[in-house]
Amino acid sequence: MKRFHGTIASLSLLLAACGGKVEVDSSGAGGSTATGSTSTTGSTLGAGGTGGACEGHVELTVDNGAPHHLTSRCSGGWNPQMWPQPLGYLIEGGIVPPVDGGVALGGARLAIFGCASAAPQTEGVELLAYDVTGPGSYTVGLVRYTDAGGLAWGIMSDPFVLDVAKLGAVGDSIEGTVEATVSQGGNAAHGLAGSFHVCRAPDEVVP
Repeated sequence: MKRFHGTIASLSLLLAACGGKVEVDSSGAGGSTATGSTSTTGSTLGAGGTGGACEGHVELTVDNGAPHHLTSRCSGGWNPQMWPQPLGYLIEGGIVPPVDGGVALGGARLAIFGCASAAPQTEGVELLAYDVTGPGSYTVGLVRYTDAGGLAWGIMSDPFVLDVAKLGAVGDSIEGTVEATVSQGGNAAHGLAGSFHVCRAPDEVVP
């Protein structure tokens, strides 16, 4: 699966619970932060790398089709506990390479991942939102979808809105919804809508 954490090896960059739609913020700005707080620390989860009691999953609809129930982590990327379920975390520091925006940001980036299996090039979705400070609506970043045939869709200019309803501490959950149009830079595109309830992994701190 071609994913932005694969193209951002220098950052070791590593993207869902039930229903819900989000209102698109056409301003194109970062997120308007709602109430809530972000925690970059937390307790270590249960032994065995299972992710404790957290049960991560992503519900994804592609082109108004039947929902795809994604219950696995994706291959590679940041996952120090080797949790098997879909997960998310914050990335602090570093510079986003040109393929994913080519910008330096002062705020944290939220990464969320959910796949059909942990095998490379499996169907799945990855979300990257910039300057995330807590729950809120975010429209700057990248949504990447890999279809059942292993083909990756999603570029920086594709529109999306990521609504984060909960940003729990490490070991808790990250929850919300996403709507996006993903393309390969041409006229062909897929419409995505979905929700996520993923496990909050330890944050990645990049020099």
